[in-house]
Amino acid sequence: MEKGDMLKSLEEALKFVLGRELTGIDKISMESAIERFIVEEASRYSETELIEEFKTPEKSVNRFLRYLETIGAHETHGAGTVH
Repeated sequence: MEKGDMLKSLEEALKFVLGRELTGIDKISMESAIERFIVEEASRYSETELIEEFKTPEKSVNRFLRYLETIGAHETHGAGTVH
């Protein structure tokens, strides 16, 4: 699998896991944060690093949450929505 495909799969998986119970502005906010994470963080990894760093859903979510903490967007509301 090529890096672009890997990043798209990661984005889709995070949106599914973290956004499946969200609606409206909460869902939009979460999806936007995930898209920024893919561009600003995950895209910096090589294909090999992507496989290692994001090989399980738990590792992927944890890496995303660390990213949110790093950018100061770790405040959550309701079902875990980032604002």
